[in-house]
Parts: sequence; structure tokens; C-alpha cells
Amino acid sequence: MVKEYHIVYGENSLNNLMISDVIDLSNENIKLITLLDTLVLGPLYDLKTLKGINERINWFEEFFQEPDSYYHREIKSKELADKLSEITSLDTVYMWLGDDGNEYIWKAATLNFLKDKKISIYTVDWENISFNNHNGYDAKLFSLYVCTSENIQLAKQYFRLITNNEKLFFEKSWEKYLRNNSNLRILNNQNEIEESNITYFDDILITHCTPEFQFSFKVIGLTIGNMYNGYNSNGIGDYFLIERLKQLCYEGQLQMRNQEHGQRNGHIFEVALVK
Repeated sequence: MVKEYHIVYGENSLNNLMISDVIDLSNENIKLITLLDTLVLGPLYDLKTLKGINERINWFEEFFQEPDSYYHREIKSKELADKLSEITSLDTVYMWLGDDGNEYIWKAATLNFLKDKKISIYTVDWENISFNNHNGYDAKLFSLYVCTSENIQLAKQYFRLITNNEKLFFEKSWEKYLRNNSNLRILNNQNEIEESNITYFDDILITHCTPEFQFSFKVIGLTIGNMYNGYNSNGIGDYFLIERLKQLCYEGQLQMRNQEHGQRNGHIFEVALVK
């Protein structure tokens, strides 16, 4: 039976799509595939063979200091590979992936996975959609996770067939990301992925620290403001930045006091320049 596959990134995007009622979820021939892993961070792995998945799990556990929090990745990755493998040349794929760092890289990974199958694959032409915000002004939205149901109903009208040149570009891009295997991938304003390491945003973090102690989340907020002036929605958020700020303190480049542990895993503290 011919099937229709809808691919989204993240649970927020999935929820928004389901609430919008733009697809008939009661139809057994309509399938949803949700991509969850944060591909802007950490070493990558081969989606088909899962080669490198253990190294990826170990990296996350070491960086975020949360042992056993990422063991589910291997199971989820195997489930994803199985779902993508079920797609045949008779099926149609609709990618709801937008201009976000994780979604950009996932588009490359998914297209590479499907490259040996002659499938009709459609993508939302986000760049050419003019959304109206609540004040009636044009708004440029870039992903399902920032869309209302009305936005999603409009976005559905802007699906277009991915060209062979686009497919080839993203397929090769994924192979390059795997080969370079950096620990940080940033989507810049030219819609290009910059590959670097975890120290990439250190200078910005340190710039927003002062000789006087201030709360960690103030530094993070100012840093994110700078990031979005220089980059697209790159998928690198406060969780990574707060962990990196802690590490700069542990390394002696900054000083910390009044760290609160508990549910927030020590993310609330005061930080200042080293005197």
C-alpha cells in the first residue's frame, strides 16, 4: 500500500503539527516520523549501521555530567533506522524540516539515508512564506516549533519537490559532517554549517561577565542575544551554554559562587571575571 510519510524534528513541532489538523492521523497510510537527537552537538554516527553511536553517547554523558541519561539514544536510533528503511519508491515523503541548525543537519542525514531510493520528497519552502503575526505584520517563521495552527495550514500550501541538485548537496554535506566529526555545528546567516569545537562561543560568554558577580542566566541571555544577531536559529541553546559556562569556571577562566544544585543540576549560580 502506498504511504505518505511526514518527517518533523522535535516533540514541540510534532505537537504543533498534530494540533493543526493538516494531516489525517486516522489514515493508516499516513505515517509520522519524529527526529529527536540534537545533531548540532557531539560526534555523529552512521544512521544505517549505528557506527559511532556509543562514542556519541559517551560524549554527551561526559560533557553534561549526567551518566546514564543518554543510553536511550541507541534504542531510538535503531527505531529511526527501521522506520526510514520501510519507505519505498512508491511512497511520498513530506519534510517539515525548517531553517534551524538541527533540522538542517537532519535534512542532510535523512536525504543521505534515502539516497538509493527513487522517492518523491517534498520540503516546505519556508523562505518564501509571508506569515502574519498577531499585529498583522509580516513575520518570517522558520520551523514548525514556532508556528501556530494557522501558520502550519499556510505552510502546507508551500511544499515543493526537492530537486536532484538539492538532494546531492545535502547527501554530500552529511558525508562531510560524518567525516569531519566535530563536536559543534553552527548554522550561520548564510545557511551554511560551520563545524567547530565546544569552545566556539567561549569569548562571547566571557565578554558578558564582569568583575562583579551576576547570575548565570543573565550571562546566558546576553550571549544568546549575540548569537542570534550573527547566526540563524542554530539549535544551540541555553542548556549547552550554561554547561560551558560552568566548565569555564571549573577551568579557572571565570569564578563561581552560590551554586544551587537539585533539579536544575547546578545551573543557577553567580559568575564573575577572575580578579
